[in-house]
Amino acid sequence: MNFSFKNINSGQSNSIFFILLVSVFFYYNYNHIISKPPQSTHMWRQADCLSFTLNLAQKDCDFFHPQTHSLTSDNNTTGAGVSEAPVLYYFVALLYRLFGNYFVIYRIVNTLLFFLGIFYLFKMLKILFKNSFWAYIIPLFIFASPVVAYYASNFLTDTTAFSLTLIGWYYFFKFKNKTKDKFLYVSFLFFTLAGLLKILSLTSFVAIGIIFLLELFTSLKFNGSKKLFYKNFKHFYPFIILVIIISAWYIYALYYNNIHKTDYFSNKIIPLWSLTFNDIIDKAVYIKNLHFKEYYHPVFFFITFGLFIFNLIFSKKSDKFLITLTFLLFLSNIAISVLWFKAFKDHDYYFLNLIIFPVFNLITFINISDNLNINSAVRLSSKIIITGLLIFLFYDSGQKLHIRYHGWRNNDIKLYEAYTEITPYNRYIGIKRTDTIISIGDITNSYSLTMMNQKGWTQMAGQNKTVKNIKKHIKKGAEYLFVNNEKLLKEKYLQPFIKNKVGSFKNIRIFKLTDTIQ
Repeated sequence: MNFSFKNINSGQSNSIFFILLVSVFFYYNYNHIISKPPQSTHMWRQADCLSFTLNLAQKDCDFFHPQTHSLTSDNNTTGAGVSEAPVLYYFVALLYRLFGNYFVIYRIVNTLLFFLGIFYLFKMLKILFKNSFWAYIIPLFIFASPVVAYYASNFLTDTTAFSLTLIGWYYFFKFKNKTKDKFLYVSFLFFTLAGLLKILSLTSFVAIGIIFLLELFTSLKFNGSKKLFYKNFKHFYPFIILVIIISAWYIYALYYNNIHKTDYFSNKIIPLWSLTFNDIIDKAVYIKNLHFKEYYHPVFFFITFGLFIFNLIFSKKSDKFLITLTFLLFLSNIAISVLWFKAFKDHDYYFLNLIIFPVFNLITFINISDNLNINSAVRLSSKIIITGLLIFLFYDSGQKLHIRYHGWRNNDIKLYEAYTEITPYNRYIGIKRTDTIISIGDITNSYSLTMMNQKGWTQMAGQNKTVKNIKKHIKKGAEYLFVNNEKLLKEKYLQPFIKNKVGSFKNIRIFKLTDTIQ
């Protein structure tokens, strides 16, 4: 009897895919990672996300007035500042209030949300390919990216935004197939949530918007022989609603950061043309050497580009909506790379929401291949090659994920891990949660502060490396000095402040500060 994916019923196919997702979960060792505190690549941005959440959970701020533990705003007196809308943070904060402030809760939520998005992509592909082999394979290619493998079970909102985008696409294709307006509105609900979490996730919305305008002002039709947006201007409403909500939030975020005099959380583009030629070359080389192989193994990019050229050559054999969408997503990725070029140097996670292009690029390739009536032997060979490639990419991704947690990328954790355990000790020696501190040796914005649940100041951007600067923060209320490295105690600028030692925990030394220091 010949086995065919098309013969599997919906319940069986869901079960098979669920088993595949569970296999990915254990292959990437998420069962151990899930309880870890923020660490490794961008541990300080992870800590910022956790800081927003913890402050919301403790009701130290509210949804529209987010704060971190780092008092760098309002002339170094508050932690006010915001970038993305705190939708995810607020949801996790509610769980914190119910179950306690545990890293595992945040990681579980983010991991489950990402897996949910991958599952909805699978459901979407079943609509397109009728339970074919590709419905199982394409979602797994997303997990074969080292940067996805790392951030999928993490604290940042980027993978969550990507996941919500995938759910939005599922409902959009339901709308395309069934022409029921409710699916369009549900789709845009998820696109809106994704955009609130990460503005870069809106490439899908932009592409759909352009297709809408093409149908409105030309004779083109993107649903076979029919218009996709058959109600013309009435289908414009969800677009308007999304633009209003997204614009309102980011305008508010700019206003909020401006009144609190902080620029730590950037809500602006950092375009290519703002840099000199030498800066562009330096940053491009840096990205190539450090990040490029972390996005995917280079072979994936060569194949993706090859498939894109193939799709363009045989575009007349493709579904008009798919080929147009793929081309627009390609242009969107170029636009994002140009507009946020400088940010890509230090933020590997900016790549995450660009993966929507290779996803639809592969979908379009399969659609064209089906329409070309390629013989069964070639089809079977291509599936074997693709499966082999997927296995290779998973191996490569697994190796790089291991380095993120157990290699040079996580060396800093040796100085920082004690912060995650010290809070009970701090309370034992009389340091209250409301006491403000100075954290020496922490060059992040809020890592040590968040892990200890203490507000105060770190040594980010050269802060607190002079007697004058430390005295300034003492006048602003700093009561204790934390030093995470014995070698730093020899620094001349610290000598006036380390005479009253009140505690010691692993590599951390604690000193009582006094405003009488001259």
